[in-house]
Amino acid sequence: HTGDRSDDIYCNDFFGGDIPGIIEKLDYIAALGANTLYINPLFKAPSNHKYDTADYTQIDPHFGTNADFTRLCAEAAKRGIRVIPDTSVNHTGSESIYFDRYGNYGGNGAFSNGRINPSSPYFDWYTFYPDSRNPNRLYKTWLGADSLPEVNKASPSFRKFIYGEGGVMEQWLDRGASGWRMDVAPWVPDDFWREWRKAVKGHRPDALTVAETWFDASKFLLGDEFDSTMNYIFRGAVLDYAKGGSATTAYRSLEYMREVYPQQALFALMNLLSSHDVPRSVYLFGYKDDKTPAAAVREAKQRLLLAVFFQMTYPGSPMIYYGDEVGLTGADDPYDRAGYPWADLGGKPDDVLLGEFKRLVKLRAENPILRRGSLEAPLLVSDHVIVLARHLGDTWAITASNNGLSPQTVTVTLPDGCPASTFTDALNGGSDSASGRTLTLVVPPLFGSVLIGR
Repeated sequence: HTGDRSDDIYCNDFFGGDIPGIIEKLDYIAALGANTLYINPLFKAPSNHKYDTADYTQIDPHFGTNADFTRLCAEAAKRGIRVIPDTSVNHTGSESIYFDRYGNYGGNGAFSNGRINPSSPYFDWYTFYPDSRNPNRLYKTWLGADSLPEVNKASPSFRKFIYGEGGVMEQWLDRGASGWRMDVAPWVPDDFWREWRKAVKGHRPDALTVAETWFDASKFLLGDEFDSTMNYIFRGAVLDYAKGGSATTAYRSLEYMREVYPQQALFALMNLLSSHDVPRSVYLFGYKDDKTPAAAVREAKQRLLLAVFFQMTYPGSPMIYYGDEVGLTGADDPYDRAGYPWADLGGKPDDVLLGEFKRLVKLRAENPILRRGSLEAPLLVSDHVIVLARHLGDTWAITASNNGLSPQTVTVTLPDGCPASTFTDALNGGSDSASGRTLTLVVPPLFGSVLIGR
């Protein structure tokens, strides 16, 4: 211990960020080109990660007030930005109104003061094992964490509380939220999600619903549960590729999703590269800390830009994890959740990298074909290069990426129906001409090219 009354438990470390601070930085976020804010749980909870919910109806005092949340949504909307909050209905916190293990909430919880309380209105929200001799095993927990009692999702009163009329989902949509990202979706029954979706869409038809899944999410994306999912399959494939792995192997996972996901869902997938649950991408590319050699840092950042290039030219909803755009690195939790390196607070943001991120976001924003254009089987996948064709109306786009350390010259056959003979380089200007249905292009190292033709 350092004498500052700290302990060795990571989730007890707090760094001071809050909702008013986000509001102050909305212009920065808008300038990056973002149109949605996905924010980790904001509800009252004792930990820093806030997945151990203490009260679903209150913003945690660490972050502000319910009024602050409403103001955030209103100010974001002025800038064309929507706000998607995050929560878990799979578990609550042991230190919560509903469970109250430590007796801090008036003794009305299902396990107040460490005793099973059958008279609690929340009693059937949880599963108890009264014969256990271990005080941490008197109730069902989430993955063995005694701070996370697992909820009985079949409880009618819990379902009514979460998505019934006037329930939690409606309350926050009415305060300005534009949808929900729901934690550990696979551990919640499908019938719960079907009822929940009907309630959410019935209250606000345009509310976006996003699941947290780490594998094939097909069953959630059939129109009766979620609109989208956090796309960790995409992350794994693109990071493997950007690290220098086989393009053929990496693209196999992307092609799998194209084949098994409904097209509407494929074009809405939350395509992330970093998140609060994994090491930052630039860390995985070799930028470990301040002792990393400068050349290795430069290469790691260029590999990150290759991944972002692919992200911004592929169908879906690309997600930027705060700080990635200025080269913030970090290993697994808690280092992947470090504070943004604001220059006026002594941080060292990489403004050149930020400019490249903005350029790639702008590329996507200015070319609707990169957002909505069709995606067929790839035109070419080699050891290093992936070439894709996109089609929207009378516009065609050829996107090519290269994870090699030297330029790659490739020749592809243009798809049937592509009338373009001259293509414009959307990133660097200039043009490239096809010979009949054959197009030859030079793809820069650790980056890519976008050619637009009509």
